[in-house]
Amino acid sequence: MSRHDLDKYMPLVDAFDISDDHKRELLKSVWRIAQNFVDRAYGIDSTQISVENRDADSGKNYLDSVYLKPSQENNNNLQGGPT
Repeated sequence: MSRHDLDKYMPLVDAFDISDDHKRELLKSVWRIAQNFVDRAYGIDSTQISVENRDADSGKNYLDSVYLKPSQENNNNLQGGPT
């Protein structure tokens, strides 16, 4: 997060009764959280990449409790449950 971004978003945390340093740290933390969501959505999260590399290197198809492969079929429909 650049200095320009911090200045741009600083008014959003002006109401908090904390020091400017803490406000900057809060903004940086929220920025990192949002960036992590975007990375996960695009499949470029470091954990996702390492799981994919592990699977590719081993030739095995592990079922990871957190990360499901896009190739796994999703049997849910939008009508309220599994089909």
